Amino acid sequence: MASDEKLSVLKRKTSHGAQQRDVHTMSVAKAMRLSIAKIGKELFEMPLSTIGVVTQTRSVDSVGDLVGENTLLCLLEGDHGKIGAAIIGGDVVGGLVQQQTMGTISVKKTNARSMTQTDAVMCAPLLDTLFEMVAGMLDNTQDTRTISGYQFGAMFEDKRALTIALDPAEYFVARLTLDLALGARQGELILVLPVSQSVVIEDEDGDSSVCAAVHLGDVVMGLSAELNMILCRQSIEIVELQQLSVGQKLKLPNNKFPETEIVTDRGLKIGTGTLGQTDGTRALRLNRTPIHASQPRRRESDLTELDLPEIKALPLLSDAPVFKIQTETAPSTVIDVDATSLSNTAQAIALPELDDFPDLNDLPELAQPQN
Repeated sequence: MASDEKLSVLKRKTSHGAQQRDVHTMSVAKAMRLSIAKIGKELFEMPLSTIGVVTQTRSVDSVGDLVGENTLLCLLEGDHGKIGAAIIGGDVVGGLVQQQTMGTISVKKTNARSMTQTDAVMCAPLLDTLFEMVAGMLDNTQDTRTISGYQFGAMFEDKRALTIALDPAEYFVARLTLDLALGARQGELILVLPVSQSVVIEDEDGDSSVCAAVHLGDVVMGLSAELNMILCRQSIEIVELQQLSVGQKLKLPNNKFPETEIVTDRGLKIGTGTLGQTDGTRALRLNRTPIHASQPRRRESDLTELDLPEIKALPLLSDAPVFKIQTETAPSTVIDVDATSLSNTAQAIALPELDDFPDLNDLPELAQPQN
């Protein structure tokens, strides 16, 4: 009996401690409620509260069902290439735009219209600040890993673009019903974030450890892939093939190292390279196609990627030096010719002096005209 009483006392104490721990633990829903109220007061200078928060896990195929009419679809960019989405109702978007432009929110609901990039920019501070605040409040490591590191990236044009951008199989969905300006507007804010999975990794000694795979790409890049290198292909007769033995050397055609093929274990060719060695180890230098061969480069900032020789700018015509040609002639000789006629002449030739004209006094006078 005494032992049973001791066990019951210990049980009550442990259960009471667990209850106290649960009270002080910060959940995602509670952190979002507190953050939304603080954002409304400090960022938008208006009452902003969360009426309800519903969290669930959805498959990527059912995420499209969350998109309703007159909603703003935002791309969320996270750490390590994670991609999420935010779906904001039209009444919430209209209220935030009115508060930031006019300083007040009208009670009349916003008419259905197409969302613009301006709407997305006006709502971006709400998303960026919300993720920053919530991530700093959470106690659970898994929740922190799921929520932290996101910020507004861009606006989706439509529902199809949103569903194409989402890759992982499961997503954490948080549906927040917001109240703006004490009931002036009410709408929904939906956050769609990829679920971080835990992966068990065993080392060479057989010890296992659990680590978080924040993105599917991290897991894929950690996998090992076996590739085969083919130097060349030769055709030989069956009789010659049967006569081959271990250690026998085959003569390879010349200049085959630069044409090495890279194939998968199923024989699929994925590239080419040049076989060589570095530091005494066989190495393969991949043959890469320059990016400008498939993607045109037209901007001045793209010149660094093209690896072109440096071209110096020629001087303007007004800045070009003026060249003058001077010719030497005899002191008593005057030459008046076009400058172009002397372009192929090495030196101007002086003309000889002329004799004086004879005296013409003996000539008869000319007859005078009669009136």
